[in-house]
Amino acid sequence: MLFSCKAPKEKSYPEADAVYLSLTKTFVLNKDGSILNSVEKRQKLFTYRAFQSLYGETRIPYNPEIQKLVVSEAYTTNAENQTINTPENGYNEVLPTFCQDSKAYSNLREMVVSHTGLERNAVIKCTYNITTASGKTPFLMGMEELQADCPIDNLTIVVKVPPKMKLHYKLLNLTSEPIIDQGKDFDTYTWNFQDLPQRRKENWSASVCEDIPTLLFTTQKDISAAINWVLKSKSSPNSINKEIKKYVDTAIKDKKSLQEKALAIQKIVVNELKTLHIPASLVAFQARPEEEVWKSNSGTVLEKAFLLSYLLRLEGLNADVCLNIPEDLLEEQRPLLLAAEPIVKIDNVNGEIMLLTADRLNAGNLDLGIPPFRILTLNAAHKVFSVNKPTGIINVEGKLIISRDGKLQGELTGQFSGRFNPYFEIIRNQGKCPPLLSDFTGSTGKLTADQANVSFKVEKMDQLLSRGDFRFLDLKESKSGISSFHLVSMPFTRTSALYLGTPIDESYHYTINLPANWQLVNPVNIEFLKPGIGHVIISLKQSGSVIEAIRKIRIFSPVIAKKDYSEFRELIDKWSTQKFKQLIIK
Repeated sequence: MLFSCKAPKEKSYPEADAVYLSLTKTFVLNKDGSILNSVEKRQKLFTYRAFQSLYGETRIPYNPEIQKLVVSEAYTTNAENQTINTPENGYNEVLPTFCQDSKAYSNLREMVVSHTGLERNAVIKCTYNITTASGKTPFLMGMEELQADCPIDNLTIVVKVPPKMKLHYKLLNLTSEPIIDQGKDFDTYTWNFQDLPQRRKENWSASVCEDIPTLLFTTQKDISAAINWVLKSKSSPNSINKEIKKYVDTAIKDKKSLQEKALAIQKIVVNELKTLHIPASLVAFQARPEEEVWKSNSGTVLEKAFLLSYLLRLEGLNADVCLNIPEDLLEEQRPLLLAAEPIVKIDNVNGEIMLLTADRLNAGNLDLGIPPFRILTLNAAHKVFSVNKPTGIINVEGKLIISRDGKLQGELTGQFSGRFNPYFEIIRNQGKCPPLLSDFTGSTGKLTADQANVSFKVEKMDQLLSRGDFRFLDLKESKSGISSFHLVSMPFTRTSALYLGTPIDESYHYTINLPANWQLVNPVNIEFLKPGIGHVIISLKQSGSVIEAIRKIRIFSPVIAKKDYSEFRELIDKWSTQKFKQLIIK
């Protein structure tokens, strides 16, 4: 008899540059309050690009003042099964790029482990751990995406807490229960996952939690514990800093309304202080005093939010720092500090609430990110409120006249509401309308936080492109509408939902008077419907010497699910097709 003994067939990754054969992440809360985070990885390289551009180094940021880093092993096993250890000069500490030009955070470090002996089919082994001193972080917490920069064969996440301590955990977008071992020294929770795909970077994806399988865990007791930790280093200044007050007074002296003053102060914080995108966990979720941040001319997003609130209060505005938090994390036992975006809320600004970001000039209260968020005030009351996101509406209509010499003139009216309302931008410009339609001059009519009414005028030569006997006129559409999403070039598939932020209702209705004997040669009549997703209506027709041009797009949901993506893509293709956005006249 003959027996055949074959080795197990190795998994194939034809589109990947590398794969994690195994990746283990361990989180330990010790009895003394210190926290140990360790990572152990075995990564196989498939391509030249893998070791020349992507995975030749392991970079480990840490804070030496509160953390201790130990790299216990780093070596490469080449294709001939030879082991090449990382030499002594392969370990180098550098300043992380996210805190360059900052004296305040020049103590932060990043260990760069340069792997040697790399080639195709080589396997990198690297193990390191970071110990955070007791009392330097509020509690054990994690928000681990179950995807990485390359596929993962085997992922293990281990969380250890002292006996009888409650670990709160939740697995999003995947079903799996941990193995729980209640030992003498620790209660150990272990999750094992296999064959995880590579994370793909896709435009208009949710920033956290949505779609991607994510493991949340924390020993946080409630929301108050998280807020109290952030606020523990904050105290109101004993006196008003005269230098800062004088600077702010000068900047707002010509501002009449409270909204103008608030936005002028926001502009100072956003434009005149550098934003340091330092992971909040590296600085223990703390913020320096406002005067120190001001003098250093830079700050983290949290520090700039506290500074913005402080400056607003100097001018008599009722401002509070808030945390903008995804809905999945706004529960009593969730690691909300890992995903919170600090913003500032101002109450009773002429009867309105204003929500301001400290790292960019947001266009309005609705310009706060893509996923569904809820706002948590960062004070003892820690009130929670939601921001309603109504449909983003653009409606432009009016009459245009084309003369034989190619001159275009006419008047249009437009209504911009919801996400497309440039409310703050108009106030910043003291009532001047931003360039919403190219080649058209806009003037602001009635303006509220809900809607901006704008009148447009145009009187320009050479607006028609001539080619022989044919003339071409592009139908204008707002730069702030669906075109601002830059969806013209869309991949055939997606791995995650597409987030628009709000439903969309955008329409244009033009009547265009032509000279005698000019004819529209590309009439169009399209009604393209995708039930449950949206529709596109395009009509270009002529009656006598008048062309009526109608373009409408409606998207019903702020979120396009993966299963609906292909049909949504068809809608956008119809809307973006150049021949449906242009008049051809003979």
